[in-house]
Amino acid sequence: MKELDNFDILPWNKNFETDIEIIDKQHMKLVSIVNRLAIHVVQHSSISILDSIFDELIQYTDYHFKTEEEYWNTNMKGCLWSDEHSKTHKSFVNEIINLKNEKGDLSEPQVTQELLSFLTNWLAYHILDSDKRMAIAVGHMNSGYSFEESKIFANNEMSGSMKTLIETILKMYDNLSARTIDLLREKSLRKKAEQELLSSEKRWQFLLEGTDEAIWEWDIKNKIGNSIYNSPFYSFLVKNEQANKEEIIKIHPDDIEHVKSELVKHLDGKTNFFSTEYRVLRKNKSWSRICSKGKVVERNKKSVATRMLGTHADITERELGSLVYYQSHQSIVIADSNCEITNVNPAFFETTGFTNQDMVGQELLSWIDKTKNEQLINQLQDILKYDGQWSGELIGSKKTGEKFTAWAKIFPIGVIDKTVESFVIIFTDISDRKEVETQLINAKNKAEESDILKTEFINNMSHEIRTPMNGIIGFTNLLKSENTSEKDRSSYIDIVQSCGTQLLGIIDNILEISKLETKQVKLVVTEVNLDELILNLFSSHNARAVKNGIHLYIQKETTVQECNILVDEDKLYKILNHLLDNAFKFTSHGSIELGFSVQINSTSPKVLIYIKDTGIGIQEEYQHLIFERFSQEKKNLADKVGGLGLGLSIARENARLMDGDIEIISESGKGATVIVTLPFNTPSSAIQMSETEINNQGCIVLIAEDEEINSLLLETYLNKMDFVRKVITVRNGEEAIDACKTRQIDIILMDLKMPNIDGFEATKRIKELYPGVPIIAQTAYTEEGDKLRALNAGCDDFITKPIIQKKLEELILRNLKTSNKLSDR
Repeated sequence: MKELDNFDILPWNKNFETDIEIIDKQHMKLVSIVNRLAIHVVQHSSISILDSIFDELIQYTDYHFKTEEEYWNTNMKGCLWSDEHSKTHKSFVNEIINLKNEKGDLSEPQVTQELLSFLTNWLAYHILDSDKRMAIAVGHMNSGYSFEESKIFANNEMSGSMKTLIETILKMYDNLSARTIDLLREKSLRKKAEQELLSSEKRWQFLLEGTDEAIWEWDIKNKIGNSIYNSPFYSFLVKNEQANKEEIIKIHPDDIEHVKSELVKHLDGKTNFFSTEYRVLRKNKSWSRICSKGKVVERNKKSVATRMLGTHADITERELGSLVYYQSHQSIVIADSNCEITNVNPAFFETTGFTNQDMVGQELLSWIDKTKNEQLINQLQDILKYDGQWSGELIGSKKTGEKFTAWAKIFPIGVIDKTVESFVIIFTDISDRKEVETQLINAKNKAEESDILKTEFINNMSHEIRTPMNGIIGFTNLLKSENTSEKDRSSYIDIVQSCGTQLLGIIDNILEISKLETKQVKLVVTEVNLDELILNLFSSHNARAVKNGIHLYIQKETTVQECNILVDEDKLYKILNHLLDNAFKFTSHGSIELGFSVQINSTSPKVLIYIKDTGIGIQEEYQHLIFERFSQEKKNLADKVGGLGLGLSIARENARLMDGDIEIISESGKGATVIVTLPFNTPSSAIQMSETEINNQGCIVLIAEDEEINSLLLETYLNKMDFVRKVITVRNGEEAIDACKTRQIDIILMDLKMPNIDGFEATKRIKELYPGVPIIAQTAYTEEGDKLRALNAGCDDFITKPIIQKKLEELILRNLKTSNKLSDR
């Protein structure tokens, strides 16, 4: 009854852990006592044992509650939660004592079942909900939060999916406890009955020895045949109705001559023993196979046989067993008492590729994967010793090294006084079934996850729509009021318009995702200037960046002077707008960079448009989820930043409609870079310039400027100057120094007021390295002292903001001619 000693009515798992070591250890002890009580209930143990375990449970519960209350009082002294928790402890002890006293004897099944049901429900709920909630609150308090803040954190974490988990576990344990006890009680009773029957059979075993054979005696002289032992052996045979025949039983017509021939040979003394196999007819008209053996024990003076003794054995099952062994689709392995293989059937060869010659003499489990079945290998001897057999899944290894999953049964045969004659393994390759099961489970999980996500989406959508609608309706009513001032009226109108715009955006997203799902979206391809598109995006989001204290930059790295591509402009603008909006949502400080580059050297030229932020980033394991519909990295993120979780999904699907894609490069806490890749489809009229052609003309200008508007203005001016080949923009003095070290720079426009290393220091360092590179200081300073300081730092010239294009062009040309070369390098 080993299996009845190893079941848990309340299985412990990770969900019960509070991460408070002393409390978790005591919870595990409590659960183990409850499980032990259940085992003894199932085994119909004596009332004294049940009472003893019950008293142990009461005593340890009291000890645990004191430990727990001391811990909560220390960490949550004076708070209402701790007091309420102590009350539940007292009510628990009183409840189980009253339950036992009211219901009566613990040996009564109904009493113990109700008691165990109460114990499992109370303990599971107490640990999963109450203790875990307080542990979470203590953790936050230890991190510096107030008690009220910690309560909010704890309640939030214990709501939603955790609450569902608790309810599911409680319902599962409640259903399982009653059914498990009933089933195991029944099994225990059956086991005891079987053991009593086996004991009775052993007492009478000496009377049944040799029942597999019937002993017969034949008085040949008097022609008398008699089975002197086990005469019922022949009860299934049909006596020959023809009295003049000598056969005692009806033998199959095809076997009669063979039996007679063997018998005559022995009677004539030509064989030492009589032995033959034949078929006989059963009363149910079926045929059994019989093996008869015998020997003449008496002869007269003329050596004529007068008496013969022998046995009949029904070998039908043996023959059928042999047939099953060789014809079965299940693999069979037979080993001796030393666990050395003696035989394997043809199905084993078909499954594993190992032949009988390969396996004979090998260890019983030599063909399984040792690393995947280590526990089974270590425990098999004990399993067979105590349980008699083992069944379950194991991982096999074929002759080719390929792994497979098998459902196997291992059992001993011929067990006498704990001595095993042989071991047998019967198994079936279930690899295909396991793969199908895995696919079904994955499909089920995916469907359930999709259902959950859609439910969350609907709830979120309701919230997102109602919020602006509340503003529209509320402030519209206020506008109707005659007491509303003109100033307030104007403010209310702005709010209504803002809410309307927000609501329109939500509706647009819902409609667009519906169109994408039904494949109703069509592309409208036109020639688009990427420079202008990026600039428009910058203009529409710059005010938001300034308001939030975030630096918004544009960065262009391309080998073409002006990038025109064939694309659906509206969809591309929406994609980038979604991505920028997402970057702003998750970036509270730092910067957001918007830029693009062109890869024209590959066989498939591409445009790479990227948005790089310094926000919260995304953990690698969640990065594949953020483009799924209705998904966000964290389930409660929508509560903090809003949104339906559709933006990135819409962006990616639109990109793929244009034969492009979106990828993300990110690390949690270190920002994210989202890259939109599109085919570089250029209009036939577009003029492209190879990198070699570009490098043979014009100059390279470096702009060092931290203000995006100023750098955009300078880039616009410079791109209209015929002698300018390429413009490179950096944001501070350190980047300017690095740019000079890695690129050929012909002239520098240096802003004097920049973060990290300012323009004065950067000029000084660059001039030390490359004295021949002209540097023009550009600043809002107008004092002569500032101009003198810039010239002393190494600047070759000076231009004051606001900068006029014509003056800038003259200044650059003059300094290029003065330097008489593009670079000293």
